[in-house]
Amino acid sequence: MSITNVTQFAGAVRSQLGLQVDAGAAGSASPNNSAEFLSKTVSSLDLSGAEYGTFLLKDRLNDEGYAYAVVTFQEQQLSALYTHLENVKSVADQIAAADPNDTVTYAALVEELAEREDQLSRFVGAQFHANEINFSAGYVQNLEEDSHTEIVNIYDDPDNDTNPIGQMLVIEVDFKTLFASLHNPDTCAHCVALAQQTTDVTLADDEQPSYALDKDDNSSGSVNDIDGTATYASRNPGTPAGTYAISGTDAAKFSIDSSGNVTGTALRYLTQSTYNFDILYTADGVTHTEAVTLTLTPSTYGVSETDVTVTEAEQITIANSIMSYLNAFAAADSYNGSFTLGTASINSANDYTNFEVDGSGNVQSKATYDVDFDNGQTSFDMDVTYTHSDGVQTYTDRLHIDLTNDALDDTDLVLASVDISTEAGAREAITAIGSVIDRMSSTRVIIGAKRSQLMSNLERLSSVQIQTEMARGRIMDADYASEAAQLAKKQLLSGAAMQMIQMASAQKRGLLSLLS
Repeated sequence: MSITNVTQFAGAVRSQLGLQVDAGAAGSASPNNSAEFLSKTVSSLDLSGAEYGTFLLKDRLNDEGYAYAVVTFQEQQLSALYTHLENVKSVADQIAAADPNDTVTYAALVEELAEREDQLSRFVGAQFHANEINFSAGYVQNLEEDSHTEIVNIYDDPDNDTNPIGQMLVIEVDFKTLFASLHNPDTCAHCVALAQQTTDVTLADDEQPSYALDKDDNSSGSVNDIDGTATYASRNPGTPAGTYAISGTDAAKFSIDSSGNVTGTALRYLTQSTYNFDILYTADGVTHTEAVTLTLTPSTYGVSETDVTVTEAEQITIANSIMSYLNAFAAADSYNGSFTLGTASINSANDYTNFEVDGSGNVQSKATYDVDFDNGQTSFDMDVTYTHSDGVQTYTDRLHIDLTNDALDDTDLVLASVDISTEAGAREAITAIGSVIDRMSSTRVIIGAKRSQLMSNLERLSSVQIQTEMARGRIMDADYASEAAQLAKKQLLSGAAMQMIQMASAQKRGLLSLLS
């Protein structure tokens, strides 16, 4: 069978990624060798007529075999595939060189590798409809370790691995993640565009349906066809070499180098989400034009969050230095732009209406707003936005303020707003001051009651102390009397005993004197 296209593609990937053909895929290799198993698998497939870009997807089933499927990518999809493979290989190489004893670094690399493998699986799945991938499975117990991306031999005789006739690219994916990315024909841009065409219109070979992607794109329509020009240029190099240029509505925002690489500068979703331009490739007097639509997705670029706690006061101020990222962005512009307050994007709160911001980014409550913990709001949310002097770039800090109580100023912050310059203001002042006096009287009653309780407790404790001292004295007196009585008793007994000894000694001396 002819497998030239499959082998050429494997060779291109091997060269780009620096892969090696696994020499272990030979008849003498271990029966548990994964490369040998994969070689037998691809050697048994009918790859005759396979297009350039055909390769094998594998998903290791623990250590007991693989699920696998053969897929083909079109040329305009290969650049993105190479990028994903390079991303995976880069992290895999870092893991191979890392010290497993450095558990923090090693674990972070393993986690990053898993995420990049999932990104690859999602990308591959997004290129196909749900009915376009058919997979099989093979069983081999206790498979040995393998590589994520590898080149395996194709043999003329699968049962006799001695005569390799080509190679094939094999890529590890997670079929569960891949299948979750397969798309629905009812929502596929390419398929919908095809369905919208009238059935009585016949397209010429060089035409394509309106609103659809290029006719030679993969059916999913999920891959931008920027590589189409690259493909044309590779087939028409020109003498002298062809040249690239950009034109169209948004061409001024992009540049293109001599190799056809397009670069955009300062593209922001908030200011413009879609860009349209044409890539022009001219060779031998012929110009190839490719229309490109670039769509950006939202990100958290230019957004930060700040949580701050302040104590209630007549006026609260949040210094610009507290919102450090916003302040740094404004400082880089020498504060030539403008600060604004707006609705909190996190919860749609309009607390900003009670605050104002100055030209340096300091946020403070308005003089007309009473910041009162006891009778008012205790938390505030707002967006503080700085618009660059160029009128395009913006930076937003999502500011959250928590208000704490000032115990020394409870319930009478209204005195700060007293105005007796008018009759109406004087009446309001009388009412306000009367309310404060009533609250102070209530507080004095509470404090008086607490004082009485404390005095009562003090008297009770004093009585207990006196009684304790008296009891202690009685105990000590009783102990002294008892011990004195015992001492006297022992002294009498000791004296009597001494007298008896003396009398006995006198009698013995008397008898001795008579005998002598």
